[in-house]
Amino acid sequence: MTANELAEETKTLSRSLRSGTDAATDAAHDMRAPLSAILGAAELMRDGMLGPINQDQHDRLEDIHASAISLLRLVDRAMAVLRARAEEIPLDPRRAAVGPAVGEVCTAMEARAQEKKLAFVPLIDPGVEAIVDPRRVRHLAYCLIDAAFRDTASGSNVGVRVLRASGNVRIEVTYPSTSGGDRLRARFDATARQTEGEPDLMLARRLAAAMGGTAGVELADGSDVTLFAALPAA
Repeated sequence: MTANELAEETKTLSRSLRSGTDAATDAAHDMRAPLSAILGAAELMRDGMLGPINQDQHDRLEDIHASAISLLRLVDRAMAVLRARAEEIPLDPRRAAVGPAVGEVCTAMEARAQEKKLAFVPLIDPGVEAIVDPRRVRHLAYCLIDAAFRDTASGSNVGVRVLRASGNVRIEVTYPSTSGGDRLRARFDATARQTEGEPDLMLARRLAAAMGGTAGVELADGSDVTLFAALPAA
């Protein structure tokens, strides 16, 4: 698989997830808006803001108000389910070695590393296994490596490691960051809100979580940072 093919697959996945989430959000807005209007009108009439009403009218408006609130709650619950389903990443999990999938990405990215004059050094343990979808591991590794390539200066050292640590299989990409470790971590943290932050980092977080793991940024001495994903070892 080439770097361009990896990039296109990853972008397609990101667009698909984003469009599903946007559709659920739009549907929620379209359903909430008229209900909120009914609720507001009922409150105004019930409280006599649009003129005097009798007790029977007040009671009927109370019923309308209570029903509108119940419907809003139902809409919120339904939209939460739809949004969660839209954000699900299709997986084909199996016990598999993580190293070969990451190594395939490293091989595909070598030409790009040469273009930027990067010292690109993969140190991959080929034997560590996890319950993962190898295709999604490739997408995850691409997100981390691509983010590192874009955030480091020409001529820098970029190291990629796959190792077992504390019951996890870790994919680590270490490099000198041009944006600064603290700023990079803040951008990564923003991806937890799923409406902000770097697209690569946002997708990396979601891919790792879908496979039962985590992703993040670790700071080292000087300007070096490590983008990592930790997946439960098999």
